[in-house]
Amino acid sequence: MSTVIRAATIEDVPPVHRLERQWARDGETLGFVATSVELLVQFLGSCFFVAARHEEVVGFVYARIKRNDGDVSAVIEDCQRYLEIEDLYVTPPHRSTDIGAQLIDAVADWAEKESIRYVTAYSATRDIDRVLRFYRSCGLESWSVQMFRDLQGGSR
Repeated sequence: MSTVIRAATIEDVPPVHRLERQWARDGETLGFVATSVELLVQFLGSCFFVAARHEEVVGFVYARIKRNDGDVSAVIEDCQRYLEIEDLYVTPPHRSTDIGAQLIDAVADWAEKESIRYVTAYSATRDIDRVLRFYRSCGLESWSVQMFRDLQGGSR
């Protein structure tokens, strides 16, 4: 069964939105809220890709161009543009395949064509060890870690 990685189209917005709502319901990412349909539409025509198997969207990634105004200066030079992955998701049955890596490659290729040197990603997943292994296998390196502890014992 082959996977096609392609630029997202307007027809992909509803299935991506459904996957984002499922992701939010699953609770695997702390504080995750599904992106609105309107915002997903704004990403069309830029760095927004889907992974499809037999015409079904089984994963997606979209990213935004940003400029370092001194807030990420530990790694990226001041005034340098970079690409920040906003969301990357692969449905659970299709994880541990190369779909996520193919989506990262699509982002990297897009960034290179736009003369963007850096790609960044952030994650608030509950399974950070797995996600770090994944991103590292795709060539990304970590430069900081932020952690928290709920002193009132609440569950998130």
